[in-house]
Amino acid sequence: MAKNVDQITRAGATVLEISIDTPPQAARLAADLSLPFPVLSDSRMKTIRAYGTQGAGMQMGEMGYVVIDKQGHIRTRRTDRRFGDNVGMIERAVREASTGAV
Repeated sequence: MAKNVDQITRAGATVLEISIDTPPQAARLAADLSLPFPVLSDSRMKTIRAYGTQGAGMQMGEMGYVVIDKQGHIRTRRTDRRFGDNVGMIERAVREASTGAV
């Protein structure tokens, strides 16, 4: 995913990761992997649950992505363990959200 951040930001998105790690662990993860986007801590999983991305029967979020438009509406929510390989789908979802297309 990190290698495709530029492509997604050019489409008009802000990229960030939400992790169940504590803030120090999330910061270390971002540094260790040289991620070009912030890793946010959600150790209580409030955001993960709010966006419906908790794994079934798991105490963690599913890998995937959520596209939220400028008005704060969820436009796309997808569980996708290979989202880094599917950047074209993410880019399309971002463009559709920014133009109001359905």
